[in-house]
Amino acid sequence: MSDLDPVPAGTLDPAVPAPGALVQLLASPGYETALVYVLLNVGDGDSQVLLLPPDRRTGARRVVVVDVATTKKVPALLRELHAVGLLADPAGSPRQVRLLVATHPHLDHIGGMVDLLDLDPQDAGFVEEIWDPGFFFP
Repeated sequence: MSDLDPVPAGTLDPAVPAPGALVQLLASPGYETALVYVLLNVGDGDSQVLLLPPDRRTGARRVVVVDVATTKKVPALLRELHAVGLLADPAGSPRQVRLLVATHPHLDHIGGMVDLLDLDPQDAGFVEEIWDPGFFFP
């Protein structure tokens, strides 16, 4: 399997609630260096997570997160990735989120940012860079 192959149909067990099934798949052999795109349906909007291939120098994997909706799906996915060793512990390995993007400041797109940032209670620099659209929405 190459790093660009899609997940084969029927691979994810529908009996296992997401994101658990996805994380089980990613922890299996063959995905160690894959670039993985996860689209989380969160209701009114979507959240996106890119699991980047391991860094050539350090071997560490990081993520790019686009929008963190009001559900707890993005923090739950990152916690599961940490639990199976696909991401290092945020307190012990700063900069796990390479880039955090807020496409626009509607609650269904940024309402969960605090939950994501709370994964780093020691403020160890869990997020390397944040992009936002630069306008205020009451």
